[in-house]
Amino acid sequence: MSSRSSRSAGSDGDRPKASMTAHQALRAKKQAEIESRAIQNRIEYFKREEEKIWKDLDAVRRQANKIEDGRGRVTEKKMVGQMLQEAKVKTVVENRQKARLIREETESHKSQSAAELRRAKALAGEARKREAMEAAQKKRMVEAQERLRNTERAVAIQRAQLEAKLRTSKEQADRLASLREEHESEKRVAEDEVIAVESRLPELEREEQIWLQRLQNSRIVTQSVLDELETSLGTGTQVTSLLKTKPGSRLDVLCSPGKAPHPMEDTFEEEPLDVQEKAD
Repeated sequence: MSSRSSRSAGSDGDRPKASMTAHQALRAKKQAEIESRAIQNRIEYFKREEEKIWKDLDAVRRQANKIEDGRGRVTEKKMVGQMLQEAKVKTVVENRQKARLIREETESHKSQSAAELRRAKALAGEARKREAMEAAQKKRMVEAQERLRNTERAVAIQRAQLEAKLRTSKEQADRLASLREEHESEKRVAEDEVIAVESRLPELEREEQIWLQRLQNSRIVTQSVLDELETSLGTGTQVTSLLKTKPGSRLDVLCSPGKAPHPMEDTFEEEPLDVQEKAD
């Protein structure tokens, strides 16, 4: 572009100035205006290019600054991380030391507490043993007193039972003696009564024979009266039926041959006697 401008300037310097016409002058003017606009356009283009270059330089500078800042921040971050790691390690070590100290103190407190607890348990156990021994001794004393009272009560009860047995034995002996005497008296009375009854037996037997004979006679009379009534009244009357139904089996048994009447037999029925008296 510089060579083109120099050539155009050289051609314009070599061109003659006096022999130019109006048309040529107008053409030269237009050509000059065109060249001037081209030069101005090139100047604007150069300015824009320069501005772009400076902008690119500024951008590169800013990017470099950013990179440098990033590197610094990374370095600073690394340093801060390293410092934090060192502080963390230091804190961990300190915490471990504190934990070890606390653990040692806790273990010492635990050991002391365990020793105190063992001592307290031992004292409490001894106290409980003493209390148990005292309670057992009191219990044994109470049981001994209770056994003594029970023994005295049992002795009193045995004495009372023995006295009661003695009284009972004496009463039984007295009662047996009285019963024996009563039995002997009753026996003597019974023997006397037996003797009296045996002395009356022959008389009673004779009286029994007499009454038995009278009963037989009464039956014979009754049978004869019954026959007369049947003859006079007939066999179907109520009186004859009543006389036939009267019991006479006991008299038959007593009057049967070979049968001796018992001295203690009950008295016989005397309805035949009534009939005989009625017939008389």
